[in-house]
Amino acid sequence: MVRPKGPRCAAVSAWASIEQDDGGRTHYVRDPEGRMLGMITGGQRYNAATDAQNSTLALAEDGTESSDPDVAYDYTPYGQTEATTAGSGDQAAQTNPFTYTGAYELDNGDKALGHRYLSQRTHRFTQQDPSWQENNLYTYAACDPINKCDPSGLVALGVGDLCTLGGLGFTGAGFLLWAIGVSGPLAAGVIILGVAWEVMCFGYWIAQKEEAARKM
Repeated sequence: MVRPKGPRCAAVSAWASIEQDDGGRTHYVRDPEGRMLGMITGGQRYNAATDAQNSTLALAEDGTESSDPDVAYDYTPYGQTEATTAGSGDQAAQTNPFTYTGAYELDNGDKALGHRYLSQRTHRFTQQDPSWQENNLYTYAACDPINKCDPSGLVALGVGDLCTLGGLGFTGAGFLLWAIGVSGPLAAGVIILGVAWEVMCFGYWIAQKEEAARKM
């Protein structure tokens, strides 16, 4: 794959595209937070399923059952990727470089995470932390990749942090729609969705605290 177009990780644009080696182009559809919703390649549309860390779990050709995807992904904690394909999944897997935490995966397996690259061989960043927030400037996700991720290469985020950011993103998008004069009901609906998301995240945080207290 050559010439990625658009952000490599946590994209905010609705579309990004990559020119393939054969001259074709694959287009990617994303939500306002950069989570991949699907891709169009070779005239076929595939819908994507992602997890809380934004890793792509599966790709299913439009119109097929989600329980029988064309591509299913498995990951080690530090992002070694294995794709299981069926049907037209071979082509989809070959043209989708956005896998672990939604990051762009290079041919050698390294992941482009915002300001830095995560080495598949060492499980560490290949550059020092430019924000100097970590005692060890090369560690990824505070050495806890199951519960945290670092899509920007600047700060490790837990699942709760990602949930909160998602809610803020929806709320901000709603106010932006309202500001540019988009339909009032649509803007209000997006704002309500963002607030509801934040409430859900707060409930999740409280539940986690209560569970931790019971175990003490």
